Amino acid sequence: MRYVGLYLPTRVSTGRVSSRLSEAVGAMDAVRHEQAEMTWDSDSRLAFLTFAHDTRGTRELGATLVSELRGDVGTGGDAFGLLVDAANLVAVDAEFRAVWGSFFRDHRQDGYVALFNVSPVIRVATEMFALGIRVQVRPFAVEADARAWLRSVGIGA
Repeated sequence: MRYVGLYLPTRVSTGRVSSRLSEAVGAMDAVRHEQAEMTWDSDSRLAFLTFAHDTRGTRELGATLVSELRGDVGTGGDAFGLLVDAANLVAVDAEFRAVWGSFFRDHRQDGYVALFNVSPVIRVATEMFALGIRVQVRPFAVEADARAWLRSVGIGA
């Protein structure tokens, strides 16, 4: 499993990152930004994304996350999942959605996104995104349901 810790907009090629998530899974490579944390488990091909308190999805944040995920996913067409804890995501701007949309247009057949702890605002944005991009995205109330759906489509969640 690889850790992408997002605190400051700097890349750390190697090294130890101290946070609640990295302490749980050990030392991993990191990307730092102040608004989110993302892990990548290469065995299950699952990324797990959480947001800091009251995060607004912006182009900068989206570009950072997508760049990292693009490198993890690769171009082989192997299925992967993105599990998102959206509890602290309060809004997403058009540029954030555009960055993610560009990425998922290339992964309509192999990308699966499950969000949980979704507010009504983010639920509507998620459903519009799924319709517009035609990507496999599902919002859920709780993490267990999101993981169950990912497992049902073949992602080890």
